[in-house]
Amino acid sequence: MLHLAEFYFPFTSVEGDRAYSATDFATYYHNIFTSGVIATVREKLRVTEDENIGMRVRIMDGAIFIQGRLYLLTEPMVVNITPGSSTADRTDSIVVQLDTLGREMKILYKQGSTSVRRDENYYEMQLAVINVPRNATSVYNSQITDKRSDVNVCGYSKLQGNLEVSGLEQQYESLLEQMIAEFEQFANTNQGNLEQLLTDQQALFQTWLSGLQDELDSNQVGNLQNQINQLTADNQVVSITHNLGKYPDVQVLYWEYGLGTVPLEEQPEGISFDGTAPETIPVKVVHPSRKRMQVHVPIDYAMTNPTIKQIKNNEYILTEGIKSMKILIGVI
Repeated sequence: MLHLAEFYFPFTSVEGDRAYSATDFATYYHNIFTSGVIATVREKLRVTEDENIGMRVRIMDGAIFIQGRLYLLTEPMVVNITPGSSTADRTDSIVVQLDTLGREMKILYKQGSTSVRRDENYYEMQLAVINVPRNATSVYNSQITDKRSDVNVCGYSKLQGNLEVSGLEQQYESLLEQMIAEFEQFANTNQGNLEQLLTDQQALFQTWLSGLQDELDSNQVGNLQNQINQLTADNQVVSITHNLGKYPDVQVLYWEYGLGTVPLEEQPEGISFDGTAPETIPVKVVHPSRKRMQVHVPIDYAMTNPTIKQIKNNEYILTEGIKSMKILIGVI
């Protein structure tokens, strides 16, 4: 409910005096989770060539938060791509669009456009861009550029703000997976009441928060210290000088056995030629000045003398041994 500058939520409605809108629920969740692909759900909406090669791509199952609203794709979706022009190359894109006017969220193919629309009625998150050469009759993975990790057009969902949540990421992921499972069950059965479901999710989150201290107190000190060591981002991997003029927000993706780190014949069985699936990891950023930052990660991901390559103004790749990480810099 809204009273002057105050917002309080939720309370039991008595004869309609505490009725809540979809915007109220979206505002609540948007203050908990940032917009972005949910990295713990299935295939994370990865865009890939279709198994039946042609002018089409396949969007794998996954989920994404956009402005407090959830889009869940429970099975892969095939999207047709317009054949290549006879006169010029073209760059298309795949986005997830939030449409508040139409009250829907959907996968959208944008021919000849790599922009994302973001206004009071529409908000788009870009999953991939597709290079379509002249006279193209097929789309291959080599033509698809993954944009999910690009914080300027998409990014991965995380807890709002630069909060110190070391040691709690596993519980956060478990909570999020439980929420997704319940939303998926609701979508598949098309039963129940959406408002009641969202209220139950709010109650679940509040119960988790209120019971957190008791849960931590019951853990053995040694086990808790091991969790802290594994998840606390206190190992510096790189110092970066920038000219953004503000304190940037930083996201770090980590993977192992990336392309070129080991000979293909030494690649462990079951791992793709380009390495393990990238994952977001905890990060702490220290700002000695407005033009310099020091990026810290947990000890399990730490590097002592990495090779550093700047691939864009706001992207850096670090490699050492089998370890690789991408540092993505945005602006708060």
